[in-house]
Amino acid sequence: MRFDLDIIWINRNGKVVEIKEYVSPYNFPEIYTSERLASFVLEVNGGTAEAVGLNVGDYVLIEGL
Repeated sequence: MRFDLDIIWINRNGKVVEIKEYVSPYNFPEIYTSERLASFVLEVNGGTAEAVGLNVGDYVLIEGL
């Protein structure tokens, strides 16, 4: 991976419980975890969470669940 990521933790109800923005690939082997209970982790291009206005406390729809 050669680009930054946003890491989004989501609980089983679809609520965003934590967001870590602009995680650099050059921080390897740093490990990122959520302080809150999460069932899902979504990794997207760095800056995406901010660009779409995603915040902790927002809900996302995970189709198929």
